[in-house]
Amino acid sequence: ILSDPTRNIALPKEERRLPKAILTEKEVMMILQSCDTRTPLGLRNRAVLELLYACGMRTFELCNLKISDLSLKDQTALIEKGKGNVSRLVPIGQYATLYIQAYLKKGRKFFLRGKRSDPGNLFLTQFGNPFDRKSINKSIMKSVQRKLKMKKNLTVYSFRHAAATHLLHRNVDVAYIAQLLGHRSLNTTQQYLKIEIGDLKQMHALYHPRERQDR
Repeated sequence: ILSDPTRNIALPKEERRLPKAILTEKEVMMILQSCDTRTPLGLRNRAVLELLYACGMRTFELCNLKISDLSLKDQTALIEKGKGNVSRLVPIGQYATLYIQAYLKKGRKFFLRGKRSDPGNLFLTQFGNPFDRKSINKSIMKSVQRKLKMKKNLTVYSFRHAAATHLLHRNVDVAYIAQLLGHRSLNTTQQYLKIEIGDLKQMHALYHPRERQDR
Protein backbone atom coordinates (compact mmCIF):
# COMPACT_ATOMS: atom_id res chain seq x y z
CA ILE A 1 0.00 0.00 0.00
CA LEU A 2 1.09 3.57 -0.62
CA SER A 3 0.41 4.99 2.86
CA ASP A 4 0.49 3.76 6.44
CA PRO A 5 -3.10 3.50 7.74
CA THR A 6 -1.87 3.47 11.37
CA ARG A 7 0.02 6.77 11.24
CA ASN A 8 -2.78 8.76 12.90
CA ILE A 9 -3.58 6.20 15.57
CA ALA A 10 -2.70 7.34 19.11
CA LEU A 11 -0.85 4.55 20.85
CA PRO A 12 -1.70 3.82 24.49
CA LYS A 13 0.80 5.20 26.96
CA GLU A 14 2.39 2.92 29.50
CA GLU A 15 1.11 3.61 32.99
CA ARG A 16 3.68 5.44 35.10
CA ARG A 17 3.99 3.45 38.29
CA LEU A 18 5.29 5.08 41.44
CA PRO A 19 7.38 3.14 43.95
CA LYS A 20 5.21 1.60 46.65
CA ALA A 21 7.61 2.53 49.45
CA ILE A 22 9.85 5.59 49.36
CA LEU A 23 12.95 5.68 51.54
CA THR A 24 12.63 8.05 54.48
CA GLU A 25 15.41 10.46 55.45
CA LYS A 26 16.14 8.28 58.48
CA GLU A 27 16.43 5.16 56.31
CA VAL A 28 18.77 6.92 53.88
CA MET A 29 21.06 7.92 56.76
CA MET A 30 21.00 4.35 58.06
CA ILE A 31 21.98 3.05 54.61
CA LEU A 32 24.82 5.57 54.26
CA GLN A 33 26.21 4.78 57.69
CA SER A 34 26.08 1.03 57.05
CA CYS A 35 29.10 1.25 54.73
CA ASP A 36 32.42 0.33 56.33
CA THR A 37 34.61 3.10 54.96
CA ARG A 38 37.73 1.44 56.39
CA THR A 39 37.67 -0.89 53.37
CA PRO A 40 37.99 0.02 49.67
CA LEU A 41 34.65 -1.69 48.99
CA GLY A 42 32.83 0.19 51.73
CA LEU A 43 34.46 3.46 50.73
CA ARG A 44 33.35 3.00 47.12
CA ASN A 45 29.83 2.10 48.18
CA ARG A 46 29.56 5.12 50.47
CA ALA A 47 30.77 7.42 47.68
CA VAL A 48 28.21 5.91 45.27
CA LEU A 49 25.33 6.27 47.72
CA GLU A 50 26.29 9.81 48.77
CA LEU A 51 26.46 10.87 45.13
CA LEU A 52 23.13 9.28 44.28
CA TYR A 53 21.39 10.95 47.19
CA ALA A 54 23.04 14.28 46.44
CA CYS A 55 21.84 14.65 42.88
CA GLY A 56 19.52 11.74 42.03
CA MET A 57 21.25 10.79 38.80
CA ARG A 58 19.96 7.92 36.69
CA THR A 59 21.55 4.47 36.72
CA PHE A 60 23.22 4.75 33.32
CA GLU A 61 24.39 8.28 34.14
CA LEU A 62 26.13 7.00 37.27
CA CYS A 63 27.69 4.06 35.42
CA ASN A 64 29.00 6.29 32.61
CA LEU A 65 30.34 9.04 34.90
CA LYS A 66 34.05 9.70 34.33
CA ILE A 67 36.56 11.13 36.78
CA SER A 68 37.08 13.95 34.29
CA ASP A 69 33.39 14.85 34.58
CA LEU A 70 33.88 15.92 38.19
CA SER A 71 34.97 19.25 39.60
CA LEU A 72 35.57 18.50 43.26
CA LYS A 73 36.68 22.07 43.84
CA ASP A 74 33.31 23.37 42.63
CA GLN A 75 31.44 20.32 43.99
CA THR A 76 29.76 19.67 40.64
CA ALA A 77 29.42 16.82 38.16
CA LEU A 78 28.86 17.11 34.42
CA ILE A 79 26.44 14.46 33.22
CA GLU A 80 27.30 13.96 29.57
CA LYS A 81 24.50 12.83 27.29
CA GLY A 82 21.81 12.05 29.83
CA LYS A 83 18.35 10.95 28.80
CA GLY A 84 17.44 12.41 25.42
CA ASN A 85 21.15 12.98 24.76
CA VAL A 86 21.00 16.15 26.90
CA SER A 87 23.93 17.09 29.14
CA ARG A 88 23.60 18.94 32.44
CA LEU A 89 25.74 20.23 35.30
CA VAL A 90 24.58 19.23 38.78
CA PRO A 91 25.72 20.06 42.32
CA ILE A 92 26.98 17.09 44.34
CA GLY A 93 27.34 18.74 47.74
CA GLN A 94 30.00 18.56 50.43
CA TYR A 95 29.44 15.00 51.67
CA ALA A 96 29.53 13.35 48.25
CA THR A 97 32.65 15.40 47.46
CA LEU A 98 34.29 14.31 50.72
CA TYR A 99 33.72 10.59 50.14
CA ILE A 100 34.59 10.72 46.45
CA GLN A 101 37.89 12.39 47.35
CA ALA A 102 38.61 9.65 49.90
CA TYR A 103 37.64 6.94 47.42
CA LEU A 104 39.89 8.37 44.70
CA LYS A 105 42.77 8.63 47.14
CA LYS A 106 42.45 5.35 49.01
CA GLY A 107 39.97 3.05 47.30
CA ARG A 108 39.84 3.21 43.52
CA LYS A 109 43.35 1.90 42.90
CA PHE A 110 42.35 -1.27 44.76
CA PHE A 111 39.83 -2.10 42.01
CA LEU A 112 42.39 -1.46 39.27
CA ARG A 113 44.88 -4.02 40.56
CA GLY A 114 46.08 -6.22 37.72
CA LYS A 115 44.42 -4.07 35.05
CA ARG A 116 46.59 -2.94 32.15
CA SER A 117 44.44 0.08 31.36
CA ASP A 118 42.18 2.44 33.25
CA PRO A 119 38.72 2.90 31.70
CA GLY A 120 38.42 6.32 33.38
CA ASN A 121 35.01 5.64 34.91
CA LEU A 122 34.64 7.00 38.42
CA PHE A 123 33.21 3.84 39.93
CA LEU A 124 34.55 0.38 39.16
CA THR A 125 33.51 -3.19 39.93
CA GLN A 126 35.71 -5.55 41.92
CA PHE A 127 37.24 -6.62 38.60
CA GLY A 128 38.15 -3.05 37.64
CA ASN A 129 35.45 -2.69 34.99
CA PRO A 130 32.76 -0.01 34.61
CA PHE A 131 29.41 -0.82 36.19
CA ASP A 132 26.24 -1.46 34.21
CA ARG A 133 22.62 -1.27 35.35
CA LYS A 134 22.49 -4.87 36.54
CA SER A 135 25.87 -5.04 38.25
CA ILE A 136 25.56 -1.81 40.23
CA ASN A 137 22.17 -2.77 41.66
CA LYS A 138 23.36 -6.28 42.47
CA SER A 139 26.80 -5.41 43.84
CA ILE A 140 25.89 -2.35 45.89
CA MET A 141 22.16 -1.89 46.35
CA LYS A 142 21.13 -5.47 46.94
CA SER A 143 24.13 -6.18 49.17
CA VAL A 144 23.22 -3.21 51.39
CA GLN A 145 19.58 -4.29 51.41
CA ARG A 146 20.54 -7.79 52.56
CA LYS A 147 22.96 -6.48 55.16
CA LEU A 148 20.30 -4.26 56.73
CA LYS A 149 17.52 -6.80 56.16
CA MET A 150 15.39 -4.11 54.59
CA LYS A 151 11.92 -4.96 53.33
CA LYS A 152 11.89 -2.00 50.97
CA ASN A 153 13.39 -2.66 47.56
CA LEU A 154 16.66 -0.80 47.20
CA THR A 155 17.87 0.30 43.75
CA VAL A 156 19.58 3.30 42.18
CA TYR A 157 16.11 4.39 41.11
CA SER A 158 14.80 4.32 44.69
CA PHE A 159 17.60 6.72 45.69
CA ARG A 160 16.63 9.01 42.81
CA HIS A 161 13.04 9.08 44.05
CA ALA A 162 14.15 9.62 47.63
CA ALA A 163 16.31 12.61 46.68
CA ALA A 164 13.47 14.23 44.75
CA THR A 165 10.85 13.50 47.40
CA HIS A 166 12.94 14.81 50.28
CA LEU A 167 13.75 18.03 48.42
CA LEU A 168 10.08 18.47 47.63
CA HIS A 169 9.19 17.82 51.25
CA ARG A 170 11.52 20.66 52.22
CA ASN A 171 9.67 23.05 49.90
CA VAL A 172 12.21 23.17 47.07
CA ASP A 173 10.55 24.49 43.92
CA VAL A 174 9.64 21.70 41.52
CA ALA A 175 11.41 23.54 38.68
CA TYR A 176 14.76 23.19 40.48
CA ILE A 177 14.10 19.51 41.14
CA ALA A 178 13.33 19.01 37.45
CA GLN A 179 16.62 20.69 36.55
CA LEU A 180 18.54 18.50 39.00
CA LEU A 181 16.98 15.27 37.72
CA GLY A 182 17.30 16.18 34.06
CA HIS A 183 13.58 16.28 33.30
CA ARG A 184 12.82 18.23 30.15
CA SER A 185 9.21 18.70 31.22
CA LEU A 186 7.75 19.63 34.59
CA ASN A 187 5.03 17.08 33.90
CA THR A 188 7.59 14.33 34.45
CA THR A 189 8.58 15.80 37.80
CA GLN A 190 4.94 16.06 38.86
CA GLN A 191 4.95 12.32 39.56
CA TYR A 192 6.96 13.04 42.71
CA LEU A 193 4.19 15.32 43.96
CA LYS A 194 1.83 12.34 44.10
CA ILE A 195 4.10 10.71 46.63
CA GLU A 196 3.46 13.59 49.01
CA ILE A 197 -0.33 13.23 48.95
CA GLY A 198 -0.37 12.69 52.73
CA ASP A 199 1.22 16.08 53.32
CA LEU A 200 -1.05 17.67 50.74
CA LYS A 201 -4.15 16.26 52.46
CA GLN A 202 -2.92 17.55 55.81
CA MET A 203 -2.32 21.06 54.46
CA HIS A 204 -5.67 20.96 52.67
CA ALA A 205 -7.48 20.06 55.88
CA LEU A 206 -5.69 22.81 57.81
CA TYR A 207 -5.91 25.70 55.39
CA HIS A 208 -8.62 25.23 52.76
CA PRO A 209 -11.47 27.72 53.43
CA ARG A 210 -14.17 25.06 53.18
CA GLU A 211 -12.35 22.77 55.62
CA ARG A 212 -11.93 25.58 58.18
CA GLN A 213 -15.52 26.82 58.23
CA ASP A 214 -16.64 24.70 61.17
CA ARG A 215 -13.58 25.39 63.29
